[in-house]
Amino acid sequence: MTKIGREGMKKIYFALIVISALSLSGCVMVKNEEWAKLQKDIADIKRDSEDVKKEKDALRLQLDSLRSKIQEIEKSTGAQFSTRVVALEKTISDAEKDIRKKQADIVADITAIRSDFQVLTGRFEETRYAIQKGAQEAKSFRDEVEIKLKETAQTLEELQKRLASVEQVTALLRQGKEQGTLKASEPASFEDAYKDAYETFQKGDYKAAREKFQNYLESHPGSKYSDNALYWIGESFYNEKSYEKAIVVYDDVVKKYPDGGKAPAALLKQGMAFSVLGDKKNASVIYKKVIDRYPKSEQADVARKKMKE
Repeated sequence: MTKIGREGMKKIYFALIVISALSLSGCVMVKNEEWAKLQKDIADIKRDSEDVKKEKDALRLQLDSLRSKIQEIEKSTGAQFSTRVVALEKTISDAEKDIRKKQADIVADITAIRSDFQVLTGRFEETRYAIQKGAQEAKSFRDEVEIKLKETAQTLEELQKRLASVEQVTALLRQGKEQGTLKASEPASFEDAYKDAYETFQKGDYKAAREKFQNYLESHPGSKYSDNALYWIGESFYNEKSYEKAIVVYDDVVKKYPDGGKAPAALLKQGMAFSVLGDKKNASVIYKKVIDRYPKSEQADVARKKMKE
């Protein structure tokens, strides 16, 4: 209720109370002016009640209008909401399609990457194997080169020793050529000299025997025992294990007296000296020369056996 409605109701209540009181008392006299005032108040109350009713009806109309507007808003909002929901569902569907497509593309990319990775892994393994193999081959080659260098150094050292022996023996032979000449008037003396040197050799005094054979060659060059004397010089070196010097002397025997009786033996002993020194290659070459040059000799048979060892 409004403020006017409440005051009107108070007046009505007041009037009813007054009327009741007057009726009960019976002794109260109502004056005309008071009655007129009372009627006026009642009329005012009625008028106020009508105003309240009108106001109430107006409020009801406003409420109905508001409800109608609310319903319209709800309908409008619901339609918009439905439209938005449909649009949202379409957006979500399109997004899902796009996501699925992107997922498929990602899976394809991952598959391609894995394939490329496998290829690269294979190439890496091949490259690593090639590098390891190359490193091993390089190491083997380096080791082989080092071995060859050591062998070359050893061979060079041996050649230097042989060269020194050759120079020493050559000097002795040159000295014999310069000093000795054979005298025809002394046939017995050179045989005695050779015999004496040979006997000394048989006693094992190789140094003294070598000196006597050397003196013999110096004193009686070109004699029938010259090839023998030179051969026994080589034998003296061989027996002393001076194999390089022995090789040089044996070679001198073969070159100076290729048809002499000591040539096959000298060539065979030269091969044996190479073999003792560990030079199997040159030893085989010399043995083959013995077989080719003197095929029917005892030395050729020995050479054949040596080549099979």
